[in-house]
Amino acid sequence: YPSGVDEKLISEMQRSGVPDKGPQAITIPGLAAAWLELEARFCTVRRRELLSYAISLAENGFKASRMLAKAVSHAKRRLDGVGGWYSLYGSVSEGDTVRNPQLADTMKTLAEKGFEDFYTGDTARRLVNELKKSNAQLSIRDFTEHKAEWTEPITSKFLDYTTYETPPNTQGLTTLQLLRLYQLKELINEKLYSGEHLKKYIKACAVAYGDREKHITDPRFYKAPESKLLSDDHLSHAFEQPKPLWGIGRVTGGDTTFLAAADSEGNLVGFIQSLYYSFGSGVAACGFVFNNRAHGFTGGVNKVERGKRPMHTLSCLLAEGRGRRILIGCAGADLRPQLHASTLALTTAYGMSLEEAVAYPRVLLATSGGDVYLLSEAAGVKPPYANIGLSDAKYPSTEVGLVNALEEGDGFVKAVADLRGEAVALPKPCKGS
Repeated sequence: YPSGVDEKLISEMQRSGVPDKGPQAITIPGLAAAWLELEARFCTVRRRELLSYAISLAENGFKASRMLAKAVSHAKRRLDGVGGWYSLYGSVSEGDTVRNPQLADTMKTLAEKGFEDFYTGDTARRLVNELKKSNAQLSIRDFTEHKAEWTEPITSKFLDYTTYETPPNTQGLTTLQLLRLYQLKELINEKLYSGEHLKKYIKACAVAYGDREKHITDPRFYKAPESKLLSDDHLSHAFEQPKPLWGIGRVTGGDTTFLAAADSEGNLVGFIQSLYYSFGSGVAACGFVFNNRAHGFTGGVNKVERGKRPMHTLSCLLAEGRGRRILIGCAGADLRPQLHASTLALTTAYGMSLEEAVAYPRVLLATSGGDVYLLSEAAGVKPPYANIGLSDAKYPSTEVGLVNALEEGDGFVKAVADLRGEAVALPKPCKGS
């Protein structure tokens, strides 16, 4: 969170929460810093060539899809009174040509000067000056001191698979807890969406999301006891204790993009990015719309503080075993751990192919306000408890998230795009094949 925010305002937001729009919702953007690190360590294509496609789209335009038009429509209601995003995208309808010449110019500068210019050069200074006009308190110091981090994944076991997820401040730990509980409490032995299956599923979510609220935040401020939280003793004990269901959230039409790629050398890449809600904070500068990730600060260990990153929803799951490597990512906000865990369980314990698992009707646990309910694409689902509601989502529904995945096996790579969204799976022949 920006270093120059007034302490009185910080205290006020610790009591009442960080808004989901406007200048106070912004954290220092990290995507360009990730690009900088990836370019230095792995890139085999020149930066100018890589950015040329994005520059062309921003400069020459692209046709607005149905989902983009829907996101604009929803954002008009949420971001009422925040003007920056609207001047860029607010009039977009399905089929319109969308152009952003400001963004094209900024990307050209990054192509010429390097991604570091976003944080230490002319681009950083222009961003800060424009953001000040919207009363955002991001400073040159905030940009200069921001660095991407290389971290070790957290790991666990599920059946014969070794599973890997991203560490805090992401909710990857929640995914691995759910998978361990699937096995420990034999959810995978129950008929899908039966009463007994749903009872165990709800209790597993109560454990995993309860721990998320207690322990997940910026590890520089609080280090979650990952080994303990993933231990069978902790999970089994917590499963038997009554727990309130709160803070799970739901899919609210965010803007997450998950890209999965594989190459002929055996590399698998999962790359995920999001502003959080559609069009983030609504504040724009240099053609960019800025995130509203600070809304991810809640309380307790995850309270808002200067220089701190909030718990955020993005993560990616890798599973290795039985001669397979499976990479799963999604647009799913707070429901992401459920989507990752259920997709992997379907393609392993339930014997489905990866494409069947991604397409299979979903039943997820969600909360909204004080209501707890099952969000169901499947027919005939009945909540097993009187205090759990039911919300039907007509199949195929974007309300239950969008999952994309890769699988590498003996002599093949499979790419799967969720039919619920607008993703595509694109094979490209390798040289010499």
